[in-house]
Amino acid sequence: WLDDHRLPAGTLAVLAPGAQPRLRGEGRAVVIGGEPVGERHIWWNFVHADRDRIEAAKADWEAQRFPLVPGDHDPWVPLPAG
Repeated sequence: WLDDHRLPAGTLAVLAPGAQPRLRGEGRAVVIGGEPVGERHIWWNFVHADRDRIEAAKADWEAQRFPLVPGDHDPWVPLPAG
């Protein structure tokens, strides 16, 4: 539980600045704090503050310059259209 809300396993909760949450019950929690990171842009699997970096990542993906994920033996997946 986070305050009066039951959180299912695998849930990400984002708290407001200055919040003083109360956790109770059995389970594990990871708490990460710090200054807000600012605006982020998301396209498919790419997230960055700079849209140009996302465009560069798209080009790198198309050129298959990303390493394979360890244990993933599926074939390369093309970028989605759009």
